[in-house]
Amino acid sequence: MTGRDNNLAAGSHASGRQATPQQVVGALFVDLEGIRARYECLRSGCTQRVEGPVHGATDVQAFVASIRTSHRCTGALR
Repeated sequence: MTGRDNNLAAGSHASGRQATPQQVVGALFVDLEGIRARYECLRSGCTQRVEGPVHGATDVQAFVASIRTSHRCTGALR
């Protein structure tokens, strides 16, 4: 392992900056053919945990492009 590889393994960006801890708050599932997709919110207390599924290439493309901003969650981060 090179020095750069050691830094990346220790949680640094390739640019050398320290990585900022992130929390996963949702999961987007798209099948391999790109004809079905759904979003699952992982925040506790969310009143609309699942968005979708949507079917069809055009609908999937629009869903993937907009779900991040269109999902409205009232739940709290865990």
